[in-house]
Amino acid sequence: MFGWRASLGERLFHIARLIPDAIEHIAVDTPPDTTGDDADPFDIEWVDLRGRERTAKNKRGRSQGTRAYSRVTGITLHQPAVDIRGPERTLSWPVHGSVLAGPHENSARVVLLHDPTAYLYHGHGFNPRDIGIEVGARACGIEGDPRTLWLPKKHSHLEGDARLAKAVEATEGQLEGCRRLMRHYAQQVEANGGSLQFIHAHRQSHKSRVSDPGSRIWQGCGEWAKAELGLSSGPGGWSLGSGHALPDAWTGEANGVRYNWRVDGRLDR
Repeated sequence: MFGWRASLGERLFHIARLIPDAIEHIAVDTPPDTTGDDADPFDIEWVDLRGRERTAKNKRGRSQGTRAYSRVTGITLHQPAVDIRGPERTLSWPVHGSVLAGPHENSARVVLLHDPTAYLYHGHGFNPRDIGIEVGARACGIEGDPRTLWLPKKHSHLEGDARLAKAVEATEGQLEGCRRLMRHYAQQVEANGGSLQFIHAHRQSHKSRVSDPGSRIWQGCGEWAKAELGLSSGPGGWSLGSGHALPDAWTGEANGVRYNWRVDGRLDR
């Protein structure tokens, strides 16, 4: 920059010229100010575990191969029916991303587990073409209805309020985190020459997943993806394989689809 023979005055002159550039770089590297009127009301943390090795303990979360971006055409939404908060604990989940609850209602942790091109066993008939997203919750199939809450065998005897007390619905932060993750995937796939066209619920592809992902997650994320990303969940009453169609209680549409044999939930046409 300047030689060792330069005078003190010359050195101070050069340093003074560099100060504006230094301030500019500091400003660029500083997180944006979120204290104004346009502050983000959500506190979403992104955690990247895509390069993490799956050991024998979490081998279920390993990729089963790869696929081209051109073959990635949809997203399947899931709930694990467990309330897990630690990102490391989701390494065993065979999905591409997960959204976990944060310390308060408007916070969440978005965990990247695999690239969209990873082939994972997450959604039965949706496996070949869909990205899987797990929203950490133990959600009722229809929010607030204890009859639609799946519980493990040790709690299966519970009914009414005692059963409902075991529910852990997705927070507002998780719903927003899921929406941002879906938009991220849509942009990533498009940037690599592909195109997302569909949004699915795991319920649609297998008979055992009646409450997956549940009304709250579907309405906050699945219906959002249809409106904001232009994705389709298929015609009313559509399902794949042994799956169940999206119920009226989730979509708000009068398609004549019950929730299950026990809970109707159909809307008048």
